[in-house]
Amino acid sequence: MTLVGQRFLLKSAKRKLLLMLSLCSLVLIASKKIRNSARDEDCTFRIAGVCNYDPATTVLCHLPDESKGMGKKSDDISAAYGCSNCHDAIDGRARNEEFEAHRDWYMRRAQVRTWRILIDKGVIKIG
Repeated sequence: MTLVGQRFLLKSAKRKLLLMLSLCSLVLIASKKIRNSARDEDCTFRIAGVCNYDPATTVLCHLPDESKGMGKKSDDISAAYGCSNCHDAIDGRARNEEFEAHRDWYMRRAQVRTWRILIDKGVIKIG
């Protein structure tokens, strides 16, 4: 390998390390307003064969993202309103083939639905 090639690899490795370090030092985005806004809302996951459709059991369900770690929840903006049954499916406490087959779709749909509700309530402002 040429000297130029070696320098490129070192710079590339250094960039990757800096990116990893910056991701590790992310500040958790936590909002009591966002968490409390889930109270008595409809479940936004509505997983077929899982959802109990009971707003009394709805909480803010944290979704996996880069801010999540061992013993650490993800950011409150990486979350969606979910009933107790859907929350169990999201966290892996209950298994469901429908959810497992379409996991990413259910989570993305629920997150966008929740963001729309948060914007309508004025909890999150854009612009």
